[in-house]
Amino acid sequence: MKNLTLTIVALLAAVGSLMAQVKFQKPEIPANSTSIYIANDLGRNGYFEQKTVAELMGWMADVVDPEFVAAIGDVHHFEGVASVDDPLWMTNYELIYSHPDLMLDWYPLLGNHEYRGNTQAVLDYGKVSRRWVMPGRYYAVEKEVEDGNEKILFVFIDTDPLID
Repeated sequence: MKNLTLTIVALLAAVGSLMAQVKFQKPEIPANSTSIYIANDLGRNGYFEQKTVAELMGWMADVVDPEFVAAIGDVHHFEGVASVDDPLWMTNYELIYSHPDLMLDWYPLLGNHEYRGNTQAVLDYGKVSRRWVMPGRYYAVEKEVEDGNEKILFVFIDTDPLID
């Protein structure tokens, strides 16, 4: 079975200062690997080092060539969005994650912050943005591994309704 390389991006307030101090090197990536990004708590309206993290995601995407981004909740802090035309789509997502290597499919999930707004607008945003792929609150995506002989099934589950 081929290797699946997961690149996990966490939003940390200290990332900006760390980037200034640490010189990043290309990670060792097995030849027959498939890479994806898994990220959450992405939407900070450009603040709290969101832009720095987005730049790092773009730079690393050029290196690891992810198949897609799994945006697993809270793309819109703090009160969700009102509609597919809400300006937060631009300031939390489109203008922030704009690196050319991030122009790939994003498979999102609703987070508790989306539930404070219009969750249907989050589901419908795929009609506005080509890279926002969210066919439902629960869905699965099957991807072929590098050589095409094997497949991986990614299952996206909206867990917020399960929490009391």
